[in-house]
Amino acid sequence: MTQLGTPVEWVDTPEALAAAAARWREATALGIDSEFVRERTFYPRLGLLQISDGAHSTLLDPVALNDLEPLRAVLADPAIVKVAHSPSEDMEVLYHRFGEFPAALFDTQAAAALCGFEAAMSYQRLVRELLGIELAKGETRTDWLRRPLSPAQVEYAAQDVELLLPLYRQLRPRLEESGRLAWLLEEAQHLREPGRFLPPPEEAYLRIGGLAGLDRKQLAALRALAAWRERQARERDLPRNFVLKEAAMTTIARRQPQALAELADVPDLPPKQVERIGETLLRLVREARQLPPEEMPSPRPRGARDERGRELLDRLVEAVRLRAEAIGVTSTLLASRRDLKQLLTCPAEALPPPALAGWRWEQLGGDLVPLLAEARTKGILP
Repeated sequence: MTQLGTPVEWVDTPEALAAAAARWREATALGIDSEFVRERTFYPRLGLLQISDGAHSTLLDPVALNDLEPLRAVLADPAIVKVAHSPSEDMEVLYHRFGEFPAALFDTQAAAALCGFEAAMSYQRLVRELLGIELAKGETRTDWLRRPLSPAQVEYAAQDVELLLPLYRQLRPRLEESGRLAWLLEEAQHLREPGRFLPPPEEAYLRIGGLAGLDRKQLAALRALAAWRERQARERDLPRNFVLKEAAMTTIARRQPQALAELADVPDLPPKQVERIGETLLRLVREARQLPPEEMPSPRPRGARDERGRELLDRLVEAVRLRAEAIGVTSTLLASRRDLKQLLTCPAEALPPPALAGWRWEQLGGDLVPLLAEARTKGILP
């Protein structure tokens, strides 16, 4: 069986895995990808692992293989570059399976953006742009845990990994010539932070929208509810909204109910759920309300909340556009409008915010800091 000229092998026995791992250990770079399912679980369930060494595209069956230690050792080897395309979700599923991240990661999507291509370019489009090969798009929504896989699934999985090394061989020299390989390595390091997908439970509320309208007591209640939901989801391996829907959680935080009867009027909170966890929700709200003010979260400033603030945001956006144009990348790679809104709520002594730290701030700080200082002088920012 071949796909685009490269043999495809199926590995589902310890002996075949050991033989493949021995071959991988001789490589300087490997293409990697994964397929998983997480519709009804908190943690992604690994359905397939694809590894390309340039000579073979290996489809490794983690459903049949409980012990993947030979693969773990290869992924952990810093002497072997692991090439993947937009591997954020792959990093999560591999961390959950192995308890550690692959070393020496090269993200072809981020690399392409740093080389001047569009940000967040798909694998299919990048292959077309750089290699002149048209790949079919399909099988993205499928049950990768079911066996046997169909021929179409096998073909799709092989295609998704086979051309990663040719992309790597084109992109890495460009980054080295432009001096931006260090930028890519910095991006890869961010992908290896468990806090991206496993934040401390007490920080889970920060990922919920609409915080700007909540006062201290409401934020304290939301923090407590979100932390409880996060722990429950992880312990029971359920999606967060299976434990408690976000809309219900924010409504409870806003209304501060004190009796079960008040919970009955909360949208997205079914009666059976009120019966099962209602007392727990009331206790969490009550305990949060009794905290000393200094232990409650501070309300978020609104940033660009008036005409002058909106004009400032537009000036920041334009400064980013000009800097991106000067260095030959898309402006959204440097800073999105959302990143800049976060910047407006960041105190001067806490600059830069995490989303703009590192090489981005090296490029943008000199342009943005004077604008922020001017805005503070004029009273536009606190």
